[in-house]
Amino acid sequence: MIKKIFKKIIGIETYVDNTNDFEVIRNRNSEIKRYHIINYLISKYDLKSYLEIGVLKGDNIRKIIAPKKDGVDPGSERHVAPEVNYRMTSDDFFKIINKQPEVKYDIVFIDGLHHADQVRKDIYNSLLHLSPGGFIILHDCNPVSYDSQLVPRKTIVWNGDPWKAYVEFKGQHPELNCCVI
Repeated sequence: MIKKIFKKIIGIETYVDNTNDFEVIRNRNSEIKRYHIINYLISKYDLKSYLEIGVLKGDNIRKIIAPKKDGVDPGSERHVAPEVNYRMTSDDFFKIINKQPEVKYDIVFIDGLHHADQVRKDIYNSLLHLSPGGFIILHDCNPVSYDSQLVPRKTIVWNGDPWKAYVEFKGQHPELNCCVI
């Protein structure tokens, strides 16, 4: 049985399926964007620090309402947004901050290199710097077609295979609440 919970934040309605223990966010008026979900969590849980891995043009990070924001992107796609304050790979970024265990983030958004192996590393590195009660959000875990998840890339519309890292992580960590929205 689906229990409907109405949240009046950015026009988002949240449905909780108690049998499967996950949330699905729907919006009847317009398309849900990743920043809607992230900002919803920031507002609901009063989160202060945000890390975005894979900033690209900055369209997402620019709309994030957290007071402290860090962006990591090496500029591989020939563009570096002004919000990128760590112009390097996520591996290089974590080499730096892994020496500083006091660096913590309330919410981490992983949307960098869309390869399962890299996403797996980003998840585990992010966990080392996640505040208690924090969130890690992955993008591109629901590919639109079989071809769109192939690595190396073979299509214009491409998700890559981050979903593989998600499925593996969820299976290895049943004590953590994981869901796909």
